[in-house]
Amino acid sequence: MSSARVVIRRRRHPARFLAGVFHTKTRAYVTFTANVNDDPGVVFIFDGAVVHIVLVRIEDGAKAVKITLIPESDSAGRLRRSARSPIRVRKIRGTAMKIVVIGGTGLIGSKLVHILQQRGHNVVSASPSLGVNTLTGEGLAKALAGAQVVVDVANAPSWEDQAVLTFFETSGRNLLAAEAAAGIGHHVALSVVGTERLLASAYFRAKMAQENLVKSSSIPYTIVRATQFFEFVGAIAQLATEGQSVRLPSALMQPVAADDVAAELAAMAVEKPLNSTIEFAGPEPIRMDELVRRFLQANHDDRHVATDVQAGYYGIKVNDQSLTPGQHPHLGQTRFENWLSSQSQSMAVAH
Repeated sequence: MSSARVVIRRRRHPARFLAGVFHTKTRAYVTFTANVNDDPGVVFIFDGAVVHIVLVRIEDGAKAVKITLIPESDSAGRLRRSARSPIRVRKIRGTAMKIVVIGGTGLIGSKLVHILQQRGHNVVSASPSLGVNTLTGEGLAKALAGAQVVVDVANAPSWEDQAVLTFFETSGRNLLAAEAAAGIGHHVALSVVGTERLLASAYFRAKMAQENLVKSSSIPYTIVRATQFFEFVGAIAQLATEGQSVRLPSALMQPVAADDVAAELAAMAVEKPLNSTIEFAGPEPIRMDELVRRFLQANHDDRHVATDVQAGYYGIKVNDQSLTPGQHPHLGQTRFENWLSSQSQSMAVAH
């Protein structure tokens, strides 16, 4: 991947800001930020020691632009006569979009906001603390105005049976209605692998209700079902702790790093809606008792993990199929051991 800063010089009209990621025919990427106006302009890309000239036509509100690369220029950036035959780059996706992240201050949401901003998009981080409340509808219309995509990664503040169902149903209806009014073209929702197999839990019944609302709405959508996050392994251990013993089943899991989930959501957000569900998991399966055992050892926690086939997962009986994806899931790259190591290093730096 190559990165370049783009500076555009115009003599008239007020400038507007544009940023984006361009995908070329050769699958190379050029990330740029630019001050531009509505007219075509000449853009200088400073990529290492080489100066290129790019002709860019930007149409107001367009979701794609066409660029022409002219690779030969002198040290002052003046075009050589021999370079009049340009290299054509295909029409490209990924120009700056307005993307609203519901739950933008949470674990996944904050990471997703950062990734999308780094890729040049206009990102609205939406949460009750920032004046956008999907449960009451407060601030939704303003946040969604002019947006093309909404990514919903919000979680319920309470997991009590009725409260969690009320949250996902009411929030879902309010959000989808506001999206329809705003003309949103793509709704991306984060859900959980195995939801339909975990309906003994009120939380997963509520997540299923949320998915059904998304599927039945008029908004084109993509549902990303992710496996459990590495970041919540400590919570699994705490919930299963009795004294110095942690009682867990040996059910198979395929947990994933939150960073990888955020990256997957960022990728899906700028793609065309699938109008279907994809599954996203970590790169390797591991049994729940062993997962927690490794976590405790890495954190020098002297609690003992006892394997108990009768133990539950958040109170639910699970087997090797309950928490694992089906065939051909999308996979994250971060292995659990590498994640543990990075967490240890972060803690060491913090102290």
